[in-house]
Amino acid sequence: MSIRARRPDEAGTWGNLSADSLMTHIVAAETPYTLYFMEEVTARPGWAWEPREVTPGCRPVMEIAGIDRRLIGWRSIRRQQIEDALPVLTARYEERQGHAPGERASYALACQAADRHARPSAPSCCR
Repeated sequence: MSIRARRPDEAGTWGNLSADSLMTHIVAAETPYTLYFMEEVTARPGWAWEPREVTPGCRPVMEIAGIDRRLIGWRSIRRQQIEDALPVLTARYEERQGHAPGERASYALACQAADRHARPSAPSCCR
């Protein structure tokens, strides 16, 4: 399926949107939504947010302040299973391809790891 749109040229011709260009702007598009969501959740019940580092070196995940870390750890078992599977999948990729995975391949490998450890009732991250 392609996404058709009118080009901003003078003739008003039609063309396909590039998924690559859309992906480059996804964080910029997601940020206002996330900020609005956080504002609404904060305003109504009066909760606060705090950053939590999930992956060292990556931007933190914002979560509701005051959640007991033991509860987060208990719910993070699947995440640990995914993180444990990822190096194995990455090594297999490097062996097959002869190089380290790029950004897209890394994302696909993370999805594979998540699919292998999906909760039965949870949807896959990549479907």
